[in-house]
Amino acid sequence: MNDYYIDNGEKAVRELLADLLEKFNKQIQEGKSPKTRIQYFGATLEVKLLSFEGVGNFQKEPS
Repeated sequence: MNDYYIDNGEKAVRELLADLLEKFNKQIQEGKSPKTRIQYFGATLEVKLLSFEGVGNFQKEPS
């Protein structure tokens, strides 16, 4: 899998990421897995928060 790093993305991208982090924060506070689905141009994407410095690591350990 290739990682994609955003340094100085366009404003719309930064706003989308900020909205996602707010949504993930709410899900974490509710005890839910921090993830969401985005539908765009006929595609469905699932976005999951793996970790957030100072908040936690949300990757499940293999059993």
